[in-house]
Order: sequence, then structure tokens, then C-alpha cells
Amino acid sequence: MKSNSYDVAIIGAGISGLIAGNYLAQSGLRVFMAEQHYAVGGCCSYFKRNGYTFECGAHSLGSCRNPDGYLYKIFNELGIYDVLDIKRADCSDTLISNKYTINFSGNADQMANSLANEFKQYKDQIHSFFKELEGFGAKSFLRYYSRYKNMTFDVFLSKYFDNVEIKEILSIFLGNLGVPSNQISAITALALYREFVLDGGYYVEGGMKKLGDVLKNNFKKNGGVISLKDKTIKINIKNECVSGVETERTGAIESTYVISTAGIKQTFLQLINEDLMPSDFIRKVKNSKSSVSALILYLGLKGRTIKDLGWGRTVWYLPNLNPNEFHRKVLDGQCDESVEAMLMGFPSKYDELLVPHGCESLMCILSAPYKSNDFWDANKAKYKEAIINRISTLIPDIKGRIEVCELATPPTIFKFTLNDAGAIYGLASTRDQIDIDYMPFKTPVKNLFLSSHWTTQGYGQAGVPVVALAGKQVAFAIQKKEKQIKGDLLYKSQ
Repeated sequence: MKSNSYDVAIIGAGISGLIAGNYLAQSGLRVFMAEQHYAVGGCCSYFKRNGYTFECGAHSLGSCRNPDGYLYKIFNELGIYDVLDIKRADCSDTLISNKYTINFSGNADQMANSLANEFKQYKDQIHSFFKELEGFGAKSFLRYYSRYKNMTFDVFLSKYFDNVEIKEILSIFLGNLGVPSNQISAITALALYREFVLDGGYYVEGGMKKLGDVLKNNFKKNGGVISLKDKTIKINIKNECVSGVETERTGAIESTYVISTAGIKQTFLQLINEDLMPSDFIRKVKNSKSSVSALILYLGLKGRTIKDLGWGRTVWYLPNLNPNEFHRKVLDGQCDESVEAMLMGFPSKYDELLVPHGCESLMCILSAPYKSNDFWDANKAKYKEAIINRISTLIPDIKGRIEVCELATPPTIFKFTLNDAGAIYGLASTRDQIDIDYMPFKTPVKNLFLSSHWTTQGYGQAGVPVVALAGKQVAFAIQKKEKQIKGDLLYKSQ
């Protein structure tokens, strides 16, 4: 076999690409992975400033429950669960508004009790709602799918509640997808709740950077080859079948299969000559809608006061308790100048090694539309100040403690991830874009596969767990094809 010839070439070393690569390399296939960034992990990567280590985007994990959590099963199958040293925060999420402060943690019953303490007259309805959420899973998926796929989450909530405040509170977690409750399918919201809310609040001891590094090292240990700072510039097709890729640094790579974790518009409109693709498929790609992007503020702070505030790993701060109005505005292209909704995470609260001694860090995420570099160059300082002012209403002494202050804009996110329109959740999880056949991992090109949050699995996106599952599924599809061809491929992971 030629030195630049592999069984599989993977475009992108985000979590989905790393998971797929690990399964394939573990099964004995020769795998090459090209990543345009200097670090692996995608939104689970990191950067350092003045002694602070900041997690770029993902700061919390879901679906790590034993024995059937998606990530728990994947990490065990790859033999890395114990190496990762996964912990769970006592309190996963805290909601703060001008009227309420509610801690959500543990399981469905505990979350129901926390909400029922504020709305005692709705206790029975609240527990019924969470019981229905808890019943969603792999074994019940088809039953839930047929019942709820064509129902919006707003209609689903209305089955249980006539109280607007309860419906808004339960819509806050849709901030993980950036879609309001009247535009998102109930099945998508149920999947998000089941895998990222009811089973959330997990983190990797040592920071999210450790997750990417462990997956990278395990991939290389099993013979995988990874090339960083090596942007893929072309997917080669010969006789209607993929034949490899070309990258800026490595050059031409021959491969039997290609997995693209890049955005679908980048994959099919830039890396491939679209004339080689069916016209109806290209039309669907062009008409597809990406998720919202984000503003992400990173603060390094002198002193340690946040750890004593009694908040969860993730804080949802919505002073006016209007998440659905906020999401609708962002989807319409409006920027949140008044900072009506934001998510805050405090990685150093759980891992002091991420910051200098006696200090702490904070990250704040606001959904935002994609706008040009010129727009953000002109407005970046204004939004940075607005976000810090809003945070200071919760943490009054914060302005005097800032040592590091960085703001990532949607163009920043695009630069480092190449996600279409700087999307942080891949395809928008609207009802018209979640069917399993809308953007499946098999493409019209033979042996070209998709992975990550740009594929659809029947229920929309739900963070790292669903991205990881997409990587596993495409790896198993290739393993299955190879077993049929060679007859003796060892399935070490099943």
C-alpha cells in the first residue's frame, strides 16, 4: 500500500471525526485524519491566555449514565472511560431570572420537585411532564417518534400546563439548540432533555481539552494518522465513487472511503464539483438552514468568589424569562444588544488547575446571528461591555477582578471550526430538518459519508452525545461494508 493510501480519510478532528476514527482504527483499518486547526476537539478544544486555560465552547457533557448513556457506552467501547475521569456536578443547571432562582440537578424526580417548589398548584402536572420525558429512550423511540415528531414542543407543553411562566422555564433548555418552542419538534426537545438535561452536568477532570487529547492519543495508538493545520481543499471522485482527498500540507490522499465532518455546504459546494451531484440534492443543500452562531465571552478573574454562590455547573440567566422571544429574534437575524438571555459556565469551580492559584474563570455564551467581520469589528467592544454589565448584576465585584477578557464572535467560530455560518449546533433543529432521510450519513456519492451535527438521525441535535453517536454510526457502517468485502474484519467494539 502506498504511503499516502488509506482505507478511510476523515475531514475534521472534532469529536465526531475522532470517535469515528477511533472505532475504525481500533478495528484494524488504516485511517488518515486532516484537521485545519492546530488542536483537535472542535468546540471541545481550548486556548490559553496568561496562565488561564479556557474551554472554547462545550463546557459540560450529557448522556454519561451507566450503563446506557451514549457517551458512557462509546467511551467504554473505546477503552478510554477510566482514563477520562468523568465527574458529575451536584447541581447541573441553575435558572436565574428577576423572579426565580431554581437549581436543577440529579434526575427527573429531583428536577420536578425543584420546579414544583415554585409552582405548588402544578405539582401533579410537573411530575407527569417529567415522567413522560424519562420514558423516552432507544426502546421507546418509535412510539415517541410517531406520537410527537409532528408536534411542536410548545404544543407538547400545553398538554400539561396553562401557565406561561412554567412553559417559558421549561423552554430555557432549548438554548442548547437555539430554536423557540413553537418551531422545534417535540421529539427533538425530548431527546435534548433525556440526554443533556436529565443526564447532564458531567465534565472531564482536567478540562474538555483532555477529551480531545485522549481521543487523539488513542487514535494514534491504534495506528491512526492525524495531520493538524492541514485544511482539506478537495474531495476526489472517480467513476461516481470517492477516491480520496487533497489537503494543503499533505497533498493527495488516496482512500477507499471518505468521512466529512465539515458543514454540508462546504462539503458539497466547495470540496466537490456540484455538477457531479444530483440537482435535487444540491438544491436541498443550498436551501438548508444552519443553526444560530454565538458570542462567547471568556473572563479570567482574580480571587475566588463564584464557588460560594451555590449555582450549578451551567447558569441560565434570563432576567425577563423570555427565552422564546429571544430565540425568535436571533433566528430573524437580530442581535441581543440588551443581553436578555445568556448561559454561563464556571470550569475552574470544578478544576482549579485551569487557572492560576487563587483565581477563577467564567465563560458566557449568547446565541447570535452570523454577520460580517466588518459588523463585529465595529460592534465588538459594545457587546463586550453589555455582557459584562449584565454579568455584574449577578456578580457585582466582577469588573474590578478581570485579568483576561476575550470575546469570540460568529466569524471567530467560523475561522476555527469552518462550520457553515459559524453554526454552533450544525443544522438548525427545525421540524423540517430532522427526518432521518433529510441529511443521512450516506451520500449520493459512493463511499462518501457524513458525520457530526450536519447529519440527521430523526430527532435533531443534542450536543456532544449526538455528535459522538453520529461518529460511531458511520464507523460501524464502514466496518459492516468492509466485513462484507473482506469477510474477516474484527469488530472489537461491539
